[in-house]
Amino acid sequence: MKSSFFLRNMAKTVTILAVAVCFVFSGCECPECEHENNGLTVPGVVENITVTTGDGQVDLTWGVPLNDGGSPITGYELTRDNWATKESKTASERSHTFSGLSVGSHTFKVRAVNEQGAGAAGVAVTVFTVKEVEVAPGPTVPGAVENLTVTVGVGEVSLEWEAPSDNGGSAITGYELTMDDWANKVTKTASQLSHTFTGLAAGVQYTFKLRAVNAQGEGATGIAVTVVTECNCEPVEPADGVLINGVVWSAYNVDAPGTFVTARENFGMYYQFDRAVGVSTTDPITFSPTNGTWRSPVYDVPATGWAASNDPSPTGWRVPTLQEFEKLNETAKVSREWVTENGVAGRRFTDLENGNSIFLPAARCRNNNGVFDYPDAYDPIGYYWSSTSYSTSSGHIMNFHYNGTYLSTSDARSAFTIRPVKE
Repeated sequence: MKSSFFLRNMAKTVTILAVAVCFVFSGCECPECEHENNGLTVPGVVENITVTTGDGQVDLTWGVPLNDGGSPITGYELTRDNWATKESKTASERSHTFSGLSVGSHTFKVRAVNEQGAGAAGVAVTVFTVKEVEVAPGPTVPGAVENLTVTVGVGEVSLEWEAPSDNGGSAITGYELTMDDWANKVTKTASQLSHTFTGLAAGVQYTFKLRAVNAQGEGATGIAVTVVTECNCEPVEPADGVLINGVVWSAYNVDAPGTFVTARENFGMYYQFDRAVGVSTTDPITFSPTNGTWRSPVYDVPATGWAASNDPSPTGWRVPTLQEFEKLNETAKVSREWVTENGVAGRRFTDLENGNSIFLPAARCRNNNGVFDYPDAYDPIGYYWSSTSYSTSSGHIMNFHYNGTYLSTSDARSAFTIRPVKE
């Protein structure tokens, strides 16, 4: 698969000094107590983005993603600097103008949306602008190259460009390109306006820089492009977790003690507070280990919380604390969306700074008597234990449904799912 985008500098009363483009190719009154992949995912990155600068404004146009995730594109979202404030477009609207811009640095992001949710912010464009200044007469180094086209393939990245409109008053003698650092560079003649970097690792991020040269020297690095090479492989969740608001979360629920589920929408097993005995999510009730039993009543919850010796999380992981759930629910830094993944409803939590997200399925629970409880008004509901105790017979939890996310407490006899964090 190949993808391209274009940068076009058409400055009027502002001068574009640099443009950077990033391709970034997820008792208890238990009152309200969906696994093979169907192939439906959020869409891939948008294609053929064009940036045009003007007097205090930036115009963005783009094409539809090559990969719609198996679900029709329903629209697009754009933001300047932060996803906390965004512009929405319909599926047929593929352009937007940001106007009233001040002199300085502005970052714009665009992503596609389908019924599964918003795709990754695959394209981010940072534009640096300054006022035009008078320069002394005589030749200078050239300005930035123009109309750069970047084509990303499996293990390779191709760049094509045009000569700068400003040659500094001296003929262009060539071009220089580098991958990551100017200590190692590729040189081209004045008539060579393309280059392909090959032998790159698939699915890895690289940064390329390009500048024009004349008799006065090298021009400023007017274009810097950061891309992730294509990968002929199925996407996988990071084994080392997902960083959200300073906490590294697993992408999966805990299944049997010491193991994870195999898909992010799978529920896993239920657990009572401060116990390493897994309880089945289906009836008749079964346990893991098989000689496990239902604990009732309980009045011995330690004040220090869930003991490490009773933690069912896989090695290197643990049950999260109440404070870590509070960071996951910090609305200024994390968005919380009610979505469906592969037919399973739940909440997607997304870091507004780095775009990382995790999906927590609404797995329901067993109440303090071990019975499923499906209240009609809000079903399905997700219940997740924290490791923080509340009393000698209860602990803190996070629960959510389509109408909100809450931090509360529950009887320790109730059995809920666990989404661990990195130790």
